[in-house]
Amino acid sequence: LQFNHEVLQDFDETYKVLPPLRTEEDRLALIEGLMNGTIDGVFSNHTPEDVENKKLEFAYAHFGAATLPAFAHLALNGLNSKQQEIMIEVLTRRNREVLGWECNKFEVGQPANFTVFSNTNSVLKSKSLAYNAVLKNSECSVTVLATVLNGQLIENK
Repeated sequence: LQFNHEVLQDFDETYKVLPPLRTEEDRLALIEGLMNGTIDGVFSNHTPEDVENKKLEFAYAHFGAATLPAFAHLALNGLNSKQQEIMIEVLTRRNREVLGWECNKFEVGQPANFTVFSNTNSVLKSKSLAYNAVLKNSECSVTVLATVLNGQLIENK
């Protein structure tokens, strides 16, 4: 949703992924499909790889990219506020519905589960040791500050 095949011009093996990156028109069509409900959900396809599997000639490099640390930016960057609202609905509700999972609810006296985002430019702090981490140490417009999981604060340091 964030990149097209043009990032492959330098044969950067980080972007050798499955399914492969397509044209800008295809990328925009995917976003439109999410916005109008044609596409039900989206996921990161987080596939970290060791340097031995990725730092090879492009043809021999393994498919995949470590995308989870940059996922908020990858999913929300470049979208207007209405599109961001829809994307957050996709990520928090529609994805769960596709999988047949119950949607998270906030209930008094129950542990909460949620993520705190920042929409100001900041450098992505990735704990990933994967060689193929997308946008590692890059400036991102949307970053995760913290997650509350079962009522416990997990800061993204």
